[in-house]
Amino acid sequence: MLLGPYLHEPIKTKKNEIKPNKKHTTSIVRTSFFSLNEIQISQRILKIPNYSRYFAPVLKNSFVNLAEIDDENFERCEPITEENSHILLTRLNIPGSQSFSDVFYANRKKSSELGENIIKIKITDKTNKSYKMDNINTIKERKEFLKLINSYKHLLESANLLNNANIVNMNFHPSTLVFRDNLPVIGSFEDCFHFPTMNEERKSNLFSDYKAKNVFLPLEAHVICFLIDNRVDSLSFLNIEEICEDCRRRVASLNCFSKAFLDQYKETSLFSLQSLTNKPKHLIINEMLQNCATWNNYGISTLFLVLLRDMFKGREGFPQHSFFSRFSQLLTLGIHPIPDKRPSILQNISLFNDILYNTNKQDYDQLISLFARLSGLL
Repeated sequence: MLLGPYLHEPIKTKKNEIKPNKKHTTSIVRTSFFSLNEIQISQRILKIPNYSRYFAPVLKNSFVNLAEIDDENFERCEPITEENSHILLTRLNIPGSQSFSDVFYANRKKSSELGENIIKIKITDKTNKSYKMDNINTIKERKEFLKLINSYKHLLESANLLNNANIVNMNFHPSTLVFRDNLPVIGSFEDCFHFPTMNEERKSNLFSDYKAKNVFLPLEAHVICFLIDNRVDSLSFLNIEEICEDCRRRVASLNCFSKAFLDQYKETSLFSLQSLTNKPKHLIINEMLQNCATWNNYGISTLFLVLLRDMFKGREGFPQHSFFSRFSQLLTLGIHPIPDKRPSILQNISLFNDILYNTNKQDYDQLISLFARLSGLL
């Protein structure tokens, strides 16, 4: 399931354009399950202490009559009904915010050009090459590396807050994140749910579309989507084989793993789902949802596996350095096909801190140098 629509662009009129002010931004979206769901989830987010450090929820909302707003084009406005009514959403303004893509991908071309200049310096100025290289790279290398580390830690903290509130985010796609003060803020809650209040309406909307290529959803969520989208009352063994083959293709699309790993991943998926054969639909869905506490970590792990892949694009696997080896292993564990094998958010935070604390100064200096030399995003 590719997880519902994102917020539409604000609907602007000649006289009544909705513009951001210093404290807030506003937008108009169509009334739908997803826009109403975002409002409901936002109400829960607002109860989290210091929420604005991690989230950008809807602060206020109100229904609007477009016929009144678009006063110069009244004849083009349809009567307001349940099908075409709209909601005005108000959020905190984030001055100078950047997208995930801007933060980690925008400088890729520039870095390539910088690399060519550095090569010229090394060839033409043998006497001072070490000094010049240090001056050019040291600050940028450390800054970019720390941005990666701090972004991951900050999202883990965000996920821990969501877990404490029993909220599951099914869409950690980069487009849902904005950066404020060099830290990622979750800015979309349309595809979230509050587990204790999950009901049939929410299930039927949130899991309505089986999108086999959606890498941010774990195997269990895809099982639910398959059942609801295909309107089947149970799963045959052939259905389970199809779901697991789709799962293999989905993980393969990350371009991070060997064929042997992918084959084993599929076999493990089959093993984890085989007990579902011919079980009633409602029992399967309830069983799959019992594991949703691991889904936030699954989405974040996928996000950073893709980011590391793009950083070291063109290489066979991740760099042979203890930090990247352990980090990639931790991320891979976060997308394990068996939910019980995935670390909890708190375990994940502890394991990542262990990786950082066990990186001594010499290893850290080597790591920065390796990161700058191999990364395509600096």
